Amino acid sequence: MRTTLLFFGAAAGILLSACGGEVADSNTAANPPSGSQTPAQGAKAEENGGGKTTSGVADVAADANDPCSITEPGEAKALPAGITIPASAVGLRLEFKLQNQRVELASIRERGVAPAWTTKDTQIFDPKTTSGDWVESRDAAGTLTFQAGVWDPLARTLEAAPDPNDPNSHWSNTEVCSATADFNVEIPADASEVRVYGQELQARPTKLLAWYRLR
Repeated sequence: MRTTLLFFGAAAGILLSACGGEVADSNTAANPPSGSQTPAQGAKAEENGGGKTTSGVADVAADANDPCSITEPGEAKALPAGITIPASAVGLRLEFKLQNQRVELASIRERGVAPAWTTKDTQIFDPKTTSGDWVESRDAAGTLTFQAGVWDPLARTLEAAPDPNDPNSHWSNTEVCSATADFNVEIPADASEVRVYGQELQARPTKLLAWYRLR
């Protein structure tokens, strides 16, 4: 099975792709991290094949003793009170916030252009075979209509610049468990639902972080 790895340049923050092994915690198989899916939980969301957005399955709660743990939605949520879809928009910019160990939709703004799904003919991101962070939209039938990589949405990467006085110094990254984060994604305005996938930490499996019905 082909495995895809999403990663980004430290300075550019652009999406690249490569083949390789999925980044996974060595203890994942025996002791799944809090919030990871069991086979039964994975079946309920129909994440890879689309389908129903209302399953009646409860959220997988974050581990209160693990600051890196994020709540996983069991089904698509309705738009929060006060948030609406701009009429006649071509594209949408959605703002998400991480707080209280949950990623929630905070606002929706109109964009004059729709983002292009540039890899749809060559690459599909799948939480079972892809390590990284991305946003995707689906139509009313649950069919995938758009995907795009997202750089460090949980703000858990600290970048250190090279020392200008040391020719052997280079960019380096360190992971932290930030309790709050704020990030934007862009999707086509005709989407019926939006999903955000990501990793709590690089050594953990990709999981569903946010799932909303837009109409």
